[in-house]
Amino acid sequence: MTRSPWPAADPELLRFIEGWKATVSSTYREDPLLLEEHARQENSFRTSGYSRRQVTELVQNAADAIFKSGTTGRIEIRLTDDHLYCANDG
Repeated sequence: MTRSPWPAADPELLRFIEGWKATVSSTYREDPLLLEEHARQENSFRTSGYSRRQVTELVQNAADAIFKSGTTGRIEIRLTDDHLYCANDG
C-alpha cells in the first residue's frame, strides 16, 4: 500500500467532527421530523441529476476552490470500506 503524502488528520478537526456528530444525533432524537425531512432531501439528491455525478461534483468543487485560491493545488479522493473522502489544498 502506498503511503499518502497528506498529513495525519488534525486532532482539533476530528474533535469538532465528533462533537458535530453528537449534536446532529441529539437534534434528530429531539426532532424526528427533521430527520425525515433531511432523509427526503438526501434521497432527492441521490435520484436527481447528481445521482451519477457525486464524485464529479466533489472534484469540480475542489478544483473551483483551488482556482479561486490563485495557486496550484491537489485533489485527493479516498474510498474506504465505510466512507468516501474528497480533499483539496486550494
